Amino acid sequence: MFFENPIAAFTNMHQSLKPNGKLNFVCWSALEENEFFILPLKIVLKYLNKPLPNPSKAPGPLAFSNKPYLLKILQSSEFKNIKIKTVKTEMLSFDPVKEQVRFFNKMGLAARMKKEASFDIQIHEKIDQELEAELMKRTDANGTSLKATVYYVSANA
Repeated sequence: MFFENPIAAFTNMHQSLKPNGKLNFVCWSALEENEFFILPLKIVLKYLNKPLPNPSKAPGPLAFSNKPYLLKILQSSEFKNIKIKTVKTEMLSFDPVKEQVRFFNKMGLAARMKKEASFDIQIHEKIDQELEAELMKRTDANGTSLKATVYYVSANA
């Protein structure tokens, strides 16, 4: 997901494998299918009065979220028997919700957009309060659960 040149990177992996060797990995699916990314982002975008950004192929956690693009990379890297299976799951956190909010303020697109915006302290606090409220809705005795969708990818050299 973080390769500057994914075709070169996967070609290198292909060449490193024995004939018919296996490649297996998991990557994120679309932004909208992953509350971990979309939940804080929607809140920040509301205060920026902006729509969801278009998917990017730039290095980052969602670089392979487009199945046809991912398939093209692997095919261009000479992998065969490529399978991309969609797996619906959840991310579970046992951290206190306030700690989760601090985490979301440090990483991801929402955190970056929030830092770059010229929000005053009150808006920052409102965003944090809204995120905390949304996380509380997803929290019970078993922790905080956020819906997630990933691709399980397998291919042969």
